[in-house]
Amino acid sequence: MRGSADHDDIPNFASYAVLARRLDHYMDSLERCDVEEEGVGREGALLDENSDAWRRLLMAKVVIDVCSRKTYPGVDSQDRRHALIDLPASWWRNLRSELERLRNGVLQGARMGGGRDIVVDDRPYECLNCQVEALEALAELRDRLRDAAAAVIVDNDREGALVRRFAKEYIDTSAALDGRLQMIGMIHYVDLFLPHRTLEVFAGDGTGDPVASLLDGIDNMIVMRVFPLQNVQVEVLRLLRHWEAAYLARPALFTTGYFVEGCRNSIASARGSKQKQPLRNIQGPRRPPVLASDSEGSSSKVDSPAAKKKRKKSVPYSNEEKRMLLEGVERFGVGKWAEILVHYDFNNRTSGNLKDLFRTLTKTKRTNS
Repeated sequence: MRGSADHDDIPNFASYAVLARRLDHYMDSLERCDVEEEGVGREGALLDENSDAWRRLLMAKVVIDVCSRKTYPGVDSQDRRHALIDLPASWWRNLRSELERLRNGVLQGARMGGGRDIVVDDRPYECLNCQVEALEALAELRDRLRDAAAAVIVDNDREGALVRRFAKEYIDTSAALDGRLQMIGMIHYVDLFLPHRTLEVFAGDGTGDPVASLLDGIDNMIVMRVFPLQNVQVEVLRLLRHWEAAYLARPALFTTGYFVEGCRNSIASARGSKQKQPLRNIQGPRRPPVLASDSEGSSSKVDSPAAKKKRKKSVPYSNEEKRMLLEGVERFGVGKWAEILVHYDFNNRTSGNLKDLFRTLTKTKRTNS
């Protein structure tokens, strides 16, 4: 699925509707995937976690779970799905588990099927994993504060000590994730944690109700939408696209074993009747030859002003695209145009466009020097 500039690379909901219908069809067919051949049960490809078909289905599930949700709750009370910011910590833990299963699966499949050494850059995955873990920590903090508020602790000193312990554990998690990100060199990442000064202000401002004070402070930050949750949606899409393009084989209709059993009888009957029936022209009737008098008319249509107007005009490269290209070359190396396209947002460019632009930039640099 490809995104659009209007939604910050997030596909529209029509794309999710199509994907959801396909996913529902496949998952509904899981129970019918088990077939018996010569008295021996065989597991369908969709039930095999080592198959590309299963990995693609899990990718589709992750995309729907993460990207089809609103980032923050809206004013529409009929929206039955929780926004990302309101999901419990268990949901974020499950997302991290699914991403880890996908990572291990696609890399294992690539090593087994490719017969070559796989060079893996785990930094995008680790960066996304840290962001998801940060949101898990935030959800955990909110859940614990809500439980403390529901318990109605009468002793203010006890309540204050409880809030300080919650805040300390949260800050320790923040520091640990910061250290992991700095260790892999990811210095340009989105900070999804609460500012520490916010915890200090709301947890110990002497209002007499530390739990309610901290909860209100977090809720106010949510109302102001200070947490860039849409960045998580974009990073999930980028990472899954990269994994699919780099490590999964191109899908072919009859290589997964999913459709083979269902149409085996049809194939056999078709083979039996192949010799009895004449070959059909599957390409349809041929077009009549173009006369010499028609060639001038067709040429005039191609060169007409209307046809020229429909031709796509080339868009000049922006300074941001040039910067991203140079950064991508420094990160992945010269010639890795497909990898660079996956990790950076260019304006509908191709690998050939990046190659030509890099050649131009290199030539300009040599001329200036």
